[in-house]
Amino acid sequence: MMRFIKKMVQIPAKWFGARFAPDNHVAPVLRMEQYHRLAGPGYFRINPLHETTLPAISLAVRLGEFKFEEVMSRDGIPFSITITVMFNFNPANAIPAAQPQVVRAAPEMLVSVVRNHTEHGLRRQVARIDAETLYSGDTLAHVERDLVRLLRTRLAMIGITPLDNGVFIKETLAPSRFRESLLIAKQYQDTLRALNGQEGQLIEQAIRAGLIAGLEKNHGQVTLFSGLDGQMQPTATEVARETAVSPPHHNNGTYRTHQSHKPDGAPEISG
Repeated sequence: MMRFIKKMVQIPAKWFGARFAPDNHVAPVLRMEQYHRLAGPGYFRINPLHETTLPAISLAVRLGEFKFEEVMSRDGIPFSITITVMFNFNPANAIPAAQPQVVRAAPEMLVSVVRNHTEHGLRRQVARIDAETLYSGDTLAHVERDLVRLLRTRLAMIGITPLDNGVFIKETLAPSRFRESLLIAKQYQDTLRALNGQEGQLIEQAIRAGLIAGLEKNHGQVTLFSGLDGQMQPTATEVARETAVSPPHHNNGTYRTHQSHKPDGAPEISG
């Protein structure tokens, strides 16, 4: 019954130019089919002889979720990035020259404008960051803050304003090969850290293993040097060679190597 009464009151009110915009909405008013002003929220009046209204525009927070492919890092790695942008649209904040156009813009068009500017700014920001840093997420908060400032600067003239902390990077997805390479590098890094305290012992073991391998390969006929103390170590073969008695030289015929000693210690060679 109350709804019926309300409609009965509104019908003659419209004849006299009464209009209504819901809470958190404004209604564009046209005069002679040209944009004239914004009215509302709540009840307002127009001159029905030469004024009309367009559908009310919501001033509530709007949400855009975008996914951008092939966003290149500074070192040429393509990322897939998903980002959310929360923004307000109020045509009263647009510059006067833009208001006649923006009051007629469909919500999908506004989201498309935000998407285009977000993509352009995101690609410029990511192009300054190394792939590993971007993948780790260390710089995402910095990129988000820069995007908020960029969108506010570029979209203020048409009445679009991103919220404080209204840009949120949900996902940065790197190519599978890049992720595998990072995983392998991480494994190597962990292994080196684990072995770092045993570095000297491992080097000594490696040198000893090389020494043994060299002796086995050359049957002890080469002189190997140990790098542990910086001194040359002759093999047993060389020591034997240095202490052995050199064979006597030829003396116009045959000779014998048998030696006898006189009481004074002088050697006597017979032959």
